[in-house]
Amino acid sequence: MWSLINTVLPSSSVLRTLFLLFGLAVCLTKASLAQVEVPRAPATVVAGSSFSVFTPGSGKATFYLVGPGHSSKQQIALGQDVHIKSDETASAGRYLAVVCTETCQSASFYVTPADPAALTFLVHPSRVPVQEENAISGAVFLFDRFHNLVLSPATINFTLTTDGRDLFSRSMPSNNGVAWLRVGSGRAAGTAQLMASIGDLKVRRVVRQVASSPCTREIRCRMAPSSPLPGPMVTEKAPWMCP
Repeated sequence: MWSLINTVLPSSSVLRTLFLLFGLAVCLTKASLAQVEVPRAPATVVAGSSFSVFTPGSGKATFYLVGPGHSSKQQIALGQDVHIKSDETASAGRYLAVVCTETCQSASFYVTPADPAALTFLVHPSRVPVQEENAISGAVFLFDRFHNLVLSPATINFTLTTDGRDLFSRSMPSNNGVAWLRVGSGRAAGTAQLMASIGDLKVRRVVRQVASSPCTREIRCRMAPSSPLPGPMVTEKAPWMCP
């Protein structure tokens, strides 16, 4: 006895659809495998410090470091630390650590200034009358060894001296990298020194103190020897532009 068996085969359009879906699944799988993970960098780093950035994953990738005044590129193996040299983070500011395969991921971190290593001291004027209130102005700027302005607060000591004697001394906190003050001049004419210091750092500026406007007038007179009316010397003092 014969039996007829009919087998239904998929049409050509159905086969094309299946192949297309299979190809799309393969492409999506490759893309997901190629997706690089976000690198892990410290939140802050002190200028001039060496450190590492961890790059999770596996395979080969390209690493970029971009920051103020610096950019670099190198080939790396994922799953390992990328070592950043101290001279690559000399400038303070925001940096980006970028890892790229077929796509890219980045992590940002900040480089902060190091400890103060230099002082820039501006004093005005260089010549001032004696006994003038708030006549001398001084401003100090703090920089680290990489010439970054040190924004963190620091205490600056100001001292005004003349002939080895202290006329004025005061400690002032810095604000956004600068500390300033105004001080009166001394009582006697001569050379005065205004000094700013923090720790072992000291900077001096010379200010010349000169006579102020006359306050008294003195007149001395004596009769001439040929005068028929000789007499003693006469001295007269009169006020003149006294404050």
